Amino acid sequence: MLFDLSENSNVFVKIFVDEKKKVKNKWNYIGMLIVKERFEDEIIDFLMNTQNDEKIKEMKYKEIKVNGGRYKVAMKWLDFLCDSFSSHSETPFLINILGIDSQKLDPYRFGANKEMDKYYNSYSRFFRTIIKSSWSHFFKNKVQRYEIRKVFHDAEGVLETEQPYFKNQLKKAFKEDKTLLIEDMEIAFVNSDPTEEKVYKKYSYLIEFIDLILGVVSFAFDYEEASSKKLEARNKMVLKLKNIIQQISDRKAYNKNFDISFFPKRTYYERIPIESFFFKRKPRIFGQRKLF
Repeated sequence: MLFDLSENSNVFVKIFVDEKKKVKNKWNYIGMLIVKERFEDEIIDFLMNTQNDEKIKEMKYKEIKVNGGRYKVAMKWLDFLCDSFSSHSETPFLINILGIDSQKLDPYRFGANKEMDKYYNSYSRFFRTIIKSSWSHFFKNKVQRYEIRKVFHDAEGVLETEQPYFKNQLKKAFKEDKTLLIEDMEIAFVNSDPTEEKVYKKYSYLIEFIDLILGVVSFAFDYEEASSKKLEARNKMVLKLKNIIQQISDRKAYNKNFDISFFPKRTYYERIPIESFFFKRKPRIFGQRKLF
């Protein structure tokens, strides 16, 4: 049993978020790592120690090359993910990833006027959506109390300037569902380089972790050109998550811990319930040969 389903069960979490823009000039991804507070130190210690063993300053998915130090760390982190989800004990974290097809969205429906606003206005809306869907998918009707201690986002200059808008989106999410609780409404922006982060240094490792997971998952669905060493590393990393990704795509196991959804299935119109626009995709193919 992955959750304590007793009526008195309480879950306190911290949420770590990263984004990946314009994959194939089409898909924008949001990745959310939901860490149960009582497992936080254990997870961070593992991530930090494996990274320090290889003397890696910062784990960057886009810089991982086969057989390099980052690659060795990444493979250990992915093994850790798989082991955590295959165990019969309670899973220490959960993952929710949303891929958004920007070509099927009308940015002006989100109040966008400038090019930059087109992305960040819609991103803020979907940021709110994934906060709510994580609660309903993983915890609703399974625990008595679910409380978010704080939300941490990968540091990015433009997003930091949009902090008031982000905060408003969070407020809307909690107003719409009274069972959602959050202790601190301020989003903290964290540098993914632990040597550069001044305030939340230990949380840099969790931002790096979701960056890796998001990169691997997006590559499973949308191929991107890279050097031969990077492509070899990415193919090997994605195979680590082969079973999980397949089962999520087939709506089978692992949905209790990890979900991947896409939006919209067709051109989005606001007058139709938004739930009908979410869908699952099959992992990509190379020519006639499937990735897996």
